[in-house]
Amino acid sequence: MDAQVFVKAIPEIVTQLLGFLIVFWILKKYAFRAVFGILDERQRTISDAFKDIDQRKAELDRLEKEYRAKIQGIDHEARVKIQEALAEAGRMALEIRQKARDDAEKSLGRAKADIDQELARARVLIRGQIVGLSTKVAEKIIRKNLSTKDDEAFVEALLRE
Repeated sequence: MDAQVFVKAIPEIVTQLLGFLIVFWILKKYAFRAVFGILDERQRTISDAFKDIDQRKAELDRLEKEYRAKIQGIDHEARVKIQEALAEAGRMALEIRQKARDDAEKSLGRAKADIDQELARARVLIRGQIVGLSTKVAEKIIRKNLSTKDDEAFVEALLRE
């Protein structure tokens, strides 16, 4: 029974196979090329997008390295400038200290000169007073005519004063 059904179905199978081949050939000639063309185009677009992404990623990596190098350079430059500023500040502090020492020495020199002048004035004043006292003593001695003993006692008394 199976063989009879199969034999009766052969013309139908051949017709369907022939119809399938005709539809397949039409689809291949007109539809498949368009569909495959669209698929190929889509694949190229996706592939190009991936290539573009890879290129951009490589560019970003390059830029990141470049920026990191620049940042390190800027950091190094900042450290150098800070060191230079510290050195300059140290030099300025040294200059300020030296100027303060020089000013102090000048002030000390002026003070010593002032002291020397005052001392000289005081000496002149004292000499004047001594001369005045000596003159008074001599005057008192001359005015008083005393004996030698009295003169000696008088001089000793004046000297004690």
